[in-house]
Amino acid sequence: MNPSLGSPGTPAGGLDLEVVWVGTGTAADFAGRDVKGKAVLIHSIPAPGSMGHSAAYERAMARAFEKGAAAIGVVYGISDNFAIWQGLGRAGEGTPAQQREITTPGFFIGFQDGKVIRDLIGAGQSVKLKMKVSVEHKDGLSSSNVWGTLPGATDENIIVLAHQDGYYEASLDNASGQSVMMTLLDYFSQVPKQQRRRSITFVATAGHHVGSPGTRWMHDNRATVLAKTALMINCEHVSVSDTKYWNGTLRKANVVAPRRWWINGSEALFGTVLKSYATFGVGLIADMDPNASGDMGVVAKDVPSIQIIRSPVTKHTDDDKPEWVPAAGLEAVARAYARIIDEVNKLDRSQLTAAVRTTSRAPQ
Repeated sequence: MNPSLGSPGTPAGGLDLEVVWVGTGTAADFAGRDVKGKAVLIHSIPAPGSMGHSAAYERAMARAFEKGAAAIGVVYGISDNFAIWQGLGRAGEGTPAQQREITTPGFFIGFQDGKVIRDLIGAGQSVKLKMKVSVEHKDGLSSSNVWGTLPGATDENIIVLAHQDGYYEASLDNASGQSVMMTLLDYFSQVPKQQRRRSITFVATAGHHVGSPGTRWMHDNRATVLAKTALMINCEHVSVSDTKYWNGTLRKANVVAPRRWWINGSEALFGTVLKSYATFGVGLIADMDPNASGDMGVVAKDVPSIQIIRSPVTKHTDDDKPEWVPAAGLEAVARAYARIIDEVNKLDRSQLTAAVRTTSRAPQ
């Protein structure tokens, strides 16, 4: 069991509450239910990843607040027992400051634990929750973005991003991205400076999960910081095993899951990027995302930019472990990104931004 992100503390003596099961927390599930002063337990279905679970998009948590629940618990998933780290805001997200506005203590538990409680209630038994949460807020703390530059032959640059914060072991989110970024750094550091047309600036951003101050700062200062940027590449949860739910278990496949993708730029950039992905077997969802997401979202339209990203059900959970991150997927992405940098360095900046794209579908 995890306290929710931004959960307020309980009274010193804790809470002793009756537990009410409300299914997925739709309006129909709450109809005729008196939950005021009780602990509400909601079953949240991943759809398809941890950033899109049903308790958020069905407004289940907000509905529990509105109906006076004294505590809110969310059972995450439909198999296994992942412990997820999220907030109880209306979207299940938010910065610590936004989550502090929540006045109802909350928690997340895994499916198997939640199923035990559900079945007890289903059998007609009364279930009580004893809950005690102590919270301390510390202001004035800071973390640092890490910048490193391989100088090139001109004053233009390519920026490679990877956020450095994460939950639990954070193997996918975002050790996988950090791994690709460091591989690119190692590879291009062995290329003589005079053969690198543009400098490559590597940025490990801090605080992505609390508002991404690194890329927000770039966006706010884009007229100067990004004035000479030819391309931005985001390295963020880039390789994870594909999965299949089967008989109450999340089963791992022996292939890398296809990624969502984003390109902002010219037809020449589109062609270069998609050919590079195809060359090294980087699997993609057919249609491009309408917007960039993750750490690059706020800055993606300021310069030519690319990313691939995958958000599986294990992301932000205690099951984000190395065994979910295939080395073959990391290698394929690193090779593709290296080729993209080499090919982009053959093009002028005007060739990367001038033309409007005519397609947003990956080749079949």
